[in-house]
Order: sequence, then C-alpha cells, then structure tokens
Amino acid sequence: MTWHYAAGGERHGPVDDTELDRLIAAGTVTGDTLVWHASLDGWRPLREARPAALLAAAVRQPAAMAAAAPARPRPDADAEFARVAARRLAPVSAIQRGMALVFAQPGPTIGISALIMVMMMAAGFVPCIGSLVQIAVMGPLTAAWYGYFLKHIRRQPAALEDVFAVFSSPDLLHMIAVQVIVTVISVLLILPLVAIVFFTMIGTAAATAAAADPDAAPLVVFFPFFSVLALGMLPVVAALIYLTMAFMFAPVLVLDRGHAFWPAMRLSMRVVNRRLLPMLGLVLLCWLIGLAGLLALCLGIFVAAPIIVASFAYAYEDLFGEAA
Repeated sequence: MTWHYAAGGERHGPVDDTELDRLIAAGTVTGDTLVWHASLDGWRPLREARPAALLAAAVRQPAAMAAAAPARPRPDADAEFARVAARRLAPVSAIQRGMALVFAQPGPTIGISALIMVMMMAAGFVPCIGSLVQIAVMGPLTAAWYGYFLKHIRRQPAALEDVFAVFSSPDLLHMIAVQVIVTVISVLLILPLVAIVFFTMIGTAAATAAAADPDAAPLVVFFPFFSVLALGMLPVVAALIYLTMAFMFAPVLVLDRGHAFWPAMRLSMRVVNRRLLPMLGLVLLCWLIGLAGLLALCLGIFVAAPIIVASFAYAYEDLFGEAA
C-alpha cells in the first residue's frame, strides 16, 4: 500500500508501508500527521488511518532504547556494605509505616499487589513447565513489588507500568538467578527431611508388623514417627527462616542498586547477619500478619500481603536507601 503524508505544510509521498514505519520511528510522522491512501475518502490523522503502526512503534521503541543504552555500571558491594553497616532496623516501625502507606492509598497498593500475586500464581499453571516459569518470574516480580512501594516511599510517581517494566530491565537475568539459587538451596535443605520421613515410615511400618500386642501398635507407629519428624523439622525450619531473611533484599538490590546476582545475595546476607534479631522479629511479625489475612476467609491475604511487602520495603530503605 502506498501512502501520502503532510509535513511542513507540504504533501509528501508516495511511500510504502516499510518507509512509513521508518518515518514513524524517526518521529517525522506522528499520530496527528495527516495521511492519505487510495482506500480513504479523505485525509485522516495517522492514529485513525493506521493505528496498528503507532502501536508497533510504541512496542519497538523501549526495546530499541534499552539496546542502545550503555551498560549500567556495577557498584562495589564492599563499599555498599561499609556505607550501610552501622544502620539500625526497627521492625515495629517498619510495619507501622507499611500499614500507613497501604491504608493511605488502598486502591492502587492493594490492587497492584493483587495483580502481582495473581501473576505469580498463574505462572505455575503453565502446562508442563509451570514450576520453571514460576521460578523464573518470582524473582523479577518480587523486585518489582518492592520497587513499586519504594517509589511511594521516595515520593516518586508509581504506576502499574513500573511492574511490567521489570521484564525489560537489563538486569532481568540477575533477578531470575537470585530466585533460582534460593530455590535450589531450599530444595537441598528439604531433601534430608523428606529422607527422614521416608525411612521413619518404613521403620514404623516394620515395627508395627513385628509388634506382638495389637493394642500397642498405634504407639509403636505414631510416637517414633512424629518424634523423629519433629526433631528433623526443627533445623530445617530454622534454616529456611534464615534463608528467607538472608536473601530477602537480593532481588531489589539488583533492580534498585544495579548489583549482579551474587554480589546482591552476598550483600543482603552480610547486612542481615549484622542485625539478625531485628530481622527475625520483622519476619515473624509479618508472618503473623499473613496468618491473620489467611484466617480472614483467605481474602484478607490481599490486604496482608501488601502490608508485608511495604514493611519489607521500608526495612530495605532504612538499611540501603540513600536518604536513610
């Protein structure tokens, strides 16, 4: 198809579709530019005559800008640690401020948080590879969730587009890598517990079969099973809690500060280790908030979750922010 367009008070053309797309990308032809081709009964703005061309240009432009942008310099993780090493964390204050932020703007904070949660859950339902997809999106979406609340905390404009922008970030693979490593470590921690359960069940089943007194069989079965299971769970649960705290800030350190995945994980762990008790208090209090949300007909989690993430975002800002 050949086109004519008006620019600078003059009529130009004819040009084909490819040339018109190039002119749109260059900014010579905009949505308000009058265009004409043989199928039109008169001159029309481009946004009416060919809206698909504007949409395609809008999609290509961010990718082209990202490709042309210079590589983001990586900060020195040791210098970052020295900068924040002496900072303090107040768990109750972080939660209070997180609640105030959410309740001050419940519509966008709860709505966007609900969308992020749905995206995280929906990724797991992708046929055949749902688990892998969920692992791949958890890191970026977690970072975007933190980033959304950080914009509110820093008095910057925060919108839904900021959430989706994380998938065009040059650091996307680093955010994914953080989640992959944390998932692998979690699985390695849980495997011994699975082995304990498996072999305990085999042992108790054998003991039941060998018991001469049928009335004693329940005790033979359940007491060893639950006692061994409880003893085996304690170190695993403690390790998983520590894992949650240690790498909690790694994804947002990648997105916000520009660290690569491993320096971000190491920096997060070093900072958490210096204030382990306050971090434990923050995590346990937030888990109680999450439990209360689940008990509130499960729908309460859509209020509890943004409060939790907003509280973690305040903790991040207190520990790593420039203006802390």
